[in-house]
Amino acid sequence: MTFHKYYKNLVQDIPTFTKLSFSVRYVIEHTLGWFPPLLSIIKKWESKIQKKIYTSVKHHPKTILKIDELDKIYCPSKIKNHYIKKGIPFVIRDGAKNWDAFKHWDFSFFKDNFGNHPVLLSNHDDLGENIESEPRNSNLKNIIDGINNNSLDYARFNPLLDNYPLLQTSLNQKWLNDVRDTKFKKHHVLFIGNKKTKTPIHNAGNENLFVQIRGQKKWLIWHQNAHYIFNPKVNRAPAKSSDINPYNTDKNNNSAFQYLPKCEITLNEGDIIFIPSYLWHYVENKTATIGIGIRWLSVKNSFKNNPLFSFLELLNTSPSIFTTLKWEKGFDFNKIMMLNKNK
Repeated sequence: MTFHKYYKNLVQDIPTFTKLSFSVRYVIEHTLGWFPPLLSIIKKWESKIQKKIYTSVKHHPKTILKIDELDKIYCPSKIKNHYIKKGIPFVIRDGAKNWDAFKHWDFSFFKDNFGNHPVLLSNHDDLGENIESEPRNSNLKNIIDGINNNSLDYARFNPLLDNYPLLQTSLNQKWLNDVRDTKFKKHHVLFIGNKKTKTPIHNAGNENLFVQIRGQKKWLIWHQNAHYIFNPKVNRAPAKSSDINPYNTDKNNNSAFQYLPKCEITLNEGDIIFIPSYLWHYVENKTATIGIGIRWLSVKNSFKNNPLFSFLELLNTSPSIFTTLKWEKGFDFNKIMMLNKNK
């Protein structure tokens, strides 16, 4: 059974009224949850809803699903129409091995040419991370040098390619233009990190073609409608997360998660994965890695993939959607999330 078909059956088993109650409760908490007496009532209601969801899905055996793996010569227009516009994830093995970026970019390339480029190191509560540590400033040279010293400092969501647009010419722009359904708010994010660095379960409202340049990266993904089971914290921010540990279910408070099917993919050098808007994913580096996220915003796809979360983007306050989208020279996700942390 396909990834989307299995989840369609799973979600259909949750009563319509229960799903509606989940959405109404979530909207009320998003807009009025700052009022303590009301929040107490909301949380009691939330507990009842999640128990009903658990009852609805507990007969499902936990299973491992697969997503489509496409040939690297697969027709770009079919990719756009049958996958990207429909919010369906896919992998293209060796899809970027003929790109100049794959041929020329390695750790030495970034250290020698962009070693002084700033890196903001910060954990984000809205990505399900421990935020006790204070944010720190570093640079790419320190990140790369630290790999040999077992450092877990991780350059994530870094706007290097947008700060130096010439780097974008090393990507296959013709193919990217053929598969994207829009270029609205197009941006690029760089990831460089050591083995064992990770990003917990989360999602966001942008489309994401991720290219594995160096190393191995493990992805766990769950469907956009898994929010009924994950029940993410209402954070009024441009990313939603879960504090569930996918490898230690005994310590998870969410009992329904054990019945949630997942898809597990290991990206090797030169592979490409498409992560549609609001697809839940967990990412862990199996080796030291370099990766590029090529992202854009498709309003139509976002509303189709998750109407609830895309609607609530308009009501975000941590920060507002206007602040989130107000950028010109590279979208710095870390700085955006820090606006929420500093409140």
